[in-house]
Amino acid sequence: MLDYYLPLIIDGNVFCGEFCEEIVGVLVLKDFDGYMLLDNVALLSESQGKGFGKQLIAFAEHYSSEYNYNEIRLYTNIKMTENIKLYQKLGYSEYSRKEENGFE
Repeated sequence: MLDYYLPLIIDGNVFCGEFCEEIVGVLVLKDFDGYMLLDNVALLSESQGKGFGKQLIAFAEHYSSEYNYNEIRLYTNIKMTENIKLYQKLGYSEYSRKEENGFE
């Protein structure tokens, strides 16, 4: 959330989700050696709970596969229990916990 987005946009790391020609969400992907980082997925509050998040994550998976990445990693705050449930439902599993920049 604290990223400076202009370089990410220029480098092609930012994708927008649209519905009825309106942006409803954003997705940030960063490629690393051996894996793709799903750095951010965010929706407008009025667009949450309508399946757009799942669609953005499905796009990330497809995009990563197209570029021959077999692994996607993501970070989430331990307090974001709804997000954690969604990721688990989509087949993601926890591989570590740590504190970064004051966040768990």
